[in-house]
Amino acid sequence: MTRKLVVLDLNGTLLYRPKTKKVFPRPYLSTFTSFLFHPEIRKWLDVMVWSSAQPQNVAPVVASAFGRHASQLKSVWARDRMGLSPDQYSRKAVTRKDLEKVWAAFPSHNPGTTFLVDDSPSKAHFQPSNHICLPEYTSPPPPRRPTRKAKADETHLATWVADGGLFLNRPISDIVKREAAKKQFPERAMWFVDDEILEEWIEHGKTTVQRLDIPL
Repeated sequence: MTRKLVVLDLNGTLLYRPKTKKVFPRPYLSTFTSFLFHPEIRKWLDVMVWSSAQPQNVAPVVASAFGRHASQLKSVWARDRMGLSPDQYSRKAVTRKDLEKVWAAFPSHNPGTTFLVDDSPSKAHFQPSNHICLPEYTSPPPPRRPTRKAKADETHLATWVADGGLFLNRPISDIVKREAAKKQFPERAMWFVDDEILEEWIEHGKTTVQRLDIPL
């Protein structure tokens, strides 16, 4: 199998990091990282991080998000890899993640092997076809009542398991195209706004991680 590369964003995608600097991991983040670094998956998948934050802020967040898996990342990139001017670098500015920079650094990967997981469509401006967009994670969920089903958490799970299903079985585009043929979607509608697609990915992902004996 041709090796694939997943490029992961941090804040808003894997976790929420408010101004207090305390890190709140997205629900099921440990399931997702266990999938990414499972021995069977590592046979064909490389994982790297690319954040728009400055390097000194990225390092502790990576350690928090990935724990013992941090050393297995192919690379960790930060704001200094975005080709910004000194003025843009030091202030809040629109940033893009040009995957051509990634492919230049890692020639074994190309547009056919790489996808960017990021909550911001604008970050994927240069290669939108290589982007898997997630709903932005902006705050930790409220305490969960034991008697209530955590549907919101399952929604977060679907955003992760889409990645697993993408390679282990049929690509997400097959599901999206089949469902899109049945109904009219708004222009640029995201896959996760449709309940039927979301439910299918939830079940598909549960099957994927259970097959690998990864706890939810």
